[in-house]
Amino acid sequence: MKKLPAIVLCLLFAISAAAQMQTITEADIKFSLPNDKWHLHSNNTDNYPHVYTYKRAAIIDKSNREVIPNISLIIENVPDTTDIVVYSGYKRERLKFTVEDAFSALSNPGLLKHKYALGFRGNYTDSKNLPHTIYYVIYIHKGKAVQLVCDVTTELFAACKGDFDAVIRSVANISPYENDGTLTQETIRVK
Repeated sequence: MKKLPAIVLCLLFAISAAAQMQTITEADIKFSLPNDKWHLHSNNTDNYPHVYTYKRAAIIDKSNREVIPNISLIIENVPDTTDIVVYSGYKRERLKFTVEDAFSALSNPGLLKHKYALGFRGNYTDSKNLPHTIYYVIYIHKGKAVQLVCDVTTELFAACKGDFDAVIRSVANISPYENDGTLTQETIRVK
């Protein structure tokens, strides 16, 4: 009988974790929201590019402001021959943020697993003169470019970094194929 409560807790945890799995079939990706503080805020698939925005419950900063961290996915069609470095440069230029760090599956495989992806951590100042820190990650997969933007004020970035990292780490292809883009030890050796 002592095992029954443990089994029930495990089942509840599994159900809770499954409820946080997000699937974007048009881009053939899935990812997990890190906890129940996050929810889908808007899903704009009527216009192009398609945009999915997730928001977190507000966090109070040192100035007693409610800050709502967000994660957005922007999905566009791209030719299969799209060079991720050129594409990411073009997109970063349009977003106008200062790049502080860049990472890939080779430089940071614990965070980014998809070999057709590049990530950046950067800063910008919003219209209210508040500094923000963002993660900007681009995935190219099966003729789709997915831009994943994790954004919060710089003051609260440390409080959200674990959530942002969990989302980035969880991104995976829905339907694997021979070369699904996931970086493995085998693909590292081939390079």
